[in-house]
Amino acid sequence: MGLDINLKSYFKKDISYVLFNVLLVIFGISVILRLFYGPFCGIIPYWIELVPKLEVFLGGISVLLILGVLITEYILK
Repeated sequence: MGLDINLKSYFKKDISYVLFNVLLVIFGISVILRLFYGPFCGIIPYWIELVPKLEVFLGGISVLLILGVLITEYILK
């Protein structure tokens, strides 16, 4: 509970706080995909093609979320 309050104090607007939390979740998903990429290549045959495409997609979403946080914090007052 204390971490949530401390993290929220860095943001002026609630929407940028939510966007930052979504960014953290997407970053966690991409780390999990990268960790399980090697072991699952032999088990799941389409994993080799799927993971890089998902990482590009998640990277694009991350860029949009970072831009969203910057716009809501600095441009919209």
